[in-house]
Amino acid sequence: MNTILKKYNMYIICGCLILITIGILIYILTRKKGGGGGYKYTEETLHSPGMLNVCSAPYSSSFKKSKYVKNLCNLDPDCKGYYGDTDSGWFVATYKDPSECTEDKGGTTFTKYFKKPDYNDVGNTSGQYGCQLKMSNTCDNTVCADGNYVENLCNLDPDCVGYYTSADKKIIVATNNTDIKYTDCPDGDSDLEYDAPLGLPLFYRRSQV
Repeated sequence: MNTILKKYNMYIICGCLILITIGILIYILTRKKGGGGGYKYTEETLHSPGMLNVCSAPYSSSFKKSKYVKNLCNLDPDCKGYYGDTDSGWFVATYKDPSECTEDKGGTTFTKYFKKPDYNDVGNTSGQYGCQLKMSNTCDNTVCADGNYVENLCNLDPDCVGYYTSADKKIIVATNNTDIKYTDCPDGDSDLEYDAPLGLPLFYRRSQV
C-alpha cells in the first residue's frame, strides 16, 4: 500500500513539474514573441511641426559606438554577440555566430567578433558579416518602418516609454524619457540626439495591456 502511495505521489510531483516547466516555456516564448509580453501603443498628435529634436533610447543594432550595440545585445535574448572593426568604427549586433551565419552582406569587412555574454573578441576569420538583429532605436527608411523594428526594440526595453514618428511613418525614434530635452540626453551624449528638420508630429506612447 505504501509503495502504491509513494508511486502515486511521485506521479503527481512529476506531473506538476512538467506543467510548471511548460508554463515557464510558454511565458518565455510569449514574452519574446510579443516583445515584452503585453504592450499597446496609443497615438498622440503633437503640435505642428512636432518634435524637431529628441533623445533616442541608448540602443542600436548597428552604430559607431559599441556600447549602444552591446546594450541592445544585452536586452535581446536572441543576440549572440556583435561584429566590430576599429578601422570602420561600426559595430553590428547579430543573432548567429559567424560560423552559423551564411548571409554575406559583402562590401564591408569585420575581422572582429565579440561573443556574448563576456564580449571577448573571438575573431571573424572570413571577415564577412550577416544575420543582423532587426531592431534599432531609430530608423529613417521605408524598410525599417515596415519592419516595425523600433517598436520591437521598445517592447524589449523596460525603460522605453514610446516612440516618435514622422507623418509618413518613415522616421521612427524610440525614447526612454519624453521630458528630457535633446540637449540634455543621458550622459550628455550627443549621439543620442536625433534632429528631425521636418518634425516628428506623432508620438506612440507605450502602456501595459
